[in-house]
Amino acid sequence: MQNKLLVIVLVGLGFAVFSTLGASAGSTSLFNDTGSTAYGLRVTFDRPVTIVRIGERFTEWTTEDEGSTILFQDGEIPPWGDFYFFWEPAEATLISQAWVLVPPTESQGELDIPREEPILSPTDQDGDTLSDDRESSMGTNPLKWDTDGDTLSDYEELIKYRTNPLEADSDGDRVLDGDWNERREYVYTIEMTIKLREPFDIETMNDFYQDARIISGPDENGYTLVSAIIYPDTTVDLDYSSYPLAELPPELQEYTKPGIATNYDPNMQEAVLETVGGALSDYEAVMRILSWVRRETDFYNREISIPAIYYTYVTNGEVHTRGYSASWYWHSLHVPVDEMLRTHYFARTMFEERLHGHCVSIATLKCAMVKAAGIPCRFGHGLYPIYYHRDQRVSFANNLEHRDWDCSFYEYPLESVTWMDHGFLEVWLGGRWMRVDHTVHTSQPWGGCLLLKIYSVFDWSEVDLTKSYPVDWVHNRPYYTLSISDSEPKH
Repeated sequence: MQNKLLVIVLVGLGFAVFSTLGASAGSTSLFNDTGSTAYGLRVTFDRPVTIVRIGERFTEWTTEDEGSTILFQDGEIPPWGDFYFFWEPAEATLISQAWVLVPPTESQGELDIPREEPILSPTDQDGDTLSDDRESSMGTNPLKWDTDGDTLSDYEELIKYRTNPLEADSDGDRVLDGDWNERREYVYTIEMTIKLREPFDIETMNDFYQDARIISGPDENGYTLVSAIIYPDTTVDLDYSSYPLAELPPELQEYTKPGIATNYDPNMQEAVLETVGGALSDYEAVMRILSWVRRETDFYNREISIPAIYYTYVTNGEVHTRGYSASWYWHSLHVPVDEMLRTHYFARTMFEERLHGHCVSIATLKCAMVKAAGIPCRFGHGLYPIYYHRDQRVSFANNLEHRDWDCSFYEYPLESVTWMDHGFLEVWLGGRWMRVDHTVHTSQPWGGCLLLKIYSVFDWSEVDLTKSYPVDWVHNRPYYTLSISDSEPKH
């Protein structure tokens, strides 16, 4: 942490705390997204730490061994409240956290609380990812995916659209909640029209964080006109499953198998299982993997960006490159193609050499490790739609008025090529596909950068960008945002 003077606020407890902390401390803010009042917070680190607790005073707690779990109790933390705390050393990694939803008793201690066996993903007979027990408490039908018949699942109405799952027309205006515009009226949303070249997948573009539909196309230049809505405030419930996972259905088992890029072998799998050994939940296992990659690996060369992986395609199981050797940029670095693939593309060799490239590369490594741990994983890829180059041929109407969003670039010179996209994971956790980047539950990977996911795939080798992604992004880019605007909820 660069700033020594930090202002700390514990939301919902009625006070603010100010403190001066050294630069050696790590910190985090954990968000109570359970929808219930929390009475404490259990946290587990990957090594012994000293923790500074936020409360009426600061109290130092030191864990006795690696993986110790501490229970914070600082009064009630309301739904959607934050809990802030600091620890030393800063390089220690928080690998799991769980809110305590049961009021404390006199016999409940604060130190060395053992980890509890996580509850298995609850029964969900209608497959809407809303548990039967929760549906019963809400009054929705546990045997019906869409209780009110408005074409939106009960869970989507609860966490994404914030409409009433018991009323097909929540605001009584005689338009069903499932209407393309009606579903935006209870939450902050961003709507855009965008021209996309393949690859993109309209089916997987629709998830808990966004909606998408095709308007027209493709045209003679290969562009399909798409309308998309992003819901930045979506908070997906994170349920844990006991680890190792119980037997998975065949369609999910496929996502634990190695791919051409996520090519883990028995030796790599053995090492991964040792890393996650003793984890009690799928969430803890994934967090251990993310921690290991952060701690044990490094960039091959931070100056080498994504194109080395972008210009690849697979024929009969063999990976080829296009335009790599002819590029002055790669030639100036004197990096042979085989070495680039070994350190940026294939997960097994990245794992062995403890090296990787940028987001697409590191996501491939992480996803291969998650698969090797027996947890389903797939690869997500998104674009940053708020992008404009002063020399591009197509301009767009930027009508964002209600919030500030980063990743808007306007002043790059004519010859510059900027890769405005991001690769991340989607992991099957507690019965749902969850977005994962540097941590779990990441809807927008970098704070103020607005991301539009364009597909989810089993393995990066399934993506052939050589057909439609040009070298010249300035004048022949694979996507153009035509218009973008945001709106606050009406109700």
